[in-house]
Amino acid sequence: MTVVILNAGKKRLMNGNNVYQKKGKSIYDAILIPLGGLDKNGRPHEWVIRRLKEGAALSKKKIPLILLGRGTVNKPPPLDRFSFPVDEAVAAGDYLVEEGFPKNKIFTERVSLDTIGNAYFAKIIFTDPMSFKKIAIITSDHHMLRVKAIFEWIFSLHPQLVHYHLSFISVSDDNLDKKLIQMRIAKEKKSLQEIKRLRRVIRNLRDFHSWLFSRHGAYAYSVKPRKLKGKIIASY
Repeated sequence: MTVVILNAGKKRLMNGNNVYQKKGKSIYDAILIPLGGLDKNGRPHEWVIRRLKEGAALSKKKIPLILLGRGTVNKPPPLDRFSFPVDEAVAAGDYLVEEGFPKNKIFTERVSLDTIGNAYFAKIIFTDPMSFKKIAIITSDHHMLRVKAIFEWIFSLHPQLVHYHLSFISVSDDNLDKKLIQMRIAKEKKSLQEIKRLRRVIRNLRDFHSWLFSRHGAYAYSVKPRKLKGKIIASY
């Protein structure tokens, strides 16, 4: 697996090639966007919109966008006018279509409830079956360290059906609620330590699958999820 780290404000690879094109062709097979919550009206938060805009610009209406996430265990989902839950991936897709992005280039992963699930279900539902090798993963600055650790871990689990080239692209947190972002950064750093521990002991898909559905609170029937409390809930 090959890994490249980029910043949305500096659209060049480490070797100087343009991020968006190489010899007239896209260098990506797919763009993955982990989502990050909806407001009370069922619209993506501002930090999510920034990820979606970056993804749309990178795609140029050609590269498929795979939107990752059903919701979160930390708060109930908003409801639509028919009283059905609004999936984050669907709300993000609706936003992109409103902005003129083609429907046939939008794919939604509507299973995951956290970043670990984002990576796992993206891999087994989309990238492995479709042999998408060159992948861009877009998220916010405050989320990037944990996203990188999780996607590198899960996309390197054995057996590897595809040799992946992962590029991580971060978008700015500028002009967002500073206190909220600081709380989220502190939470991300704490969670990152647990990811590093898990990566040392879980090295293949079989063990990961067993752990996810027997130990992870968002997916294991026998385990209650640990729900966050307080003002940080606004970041979900």
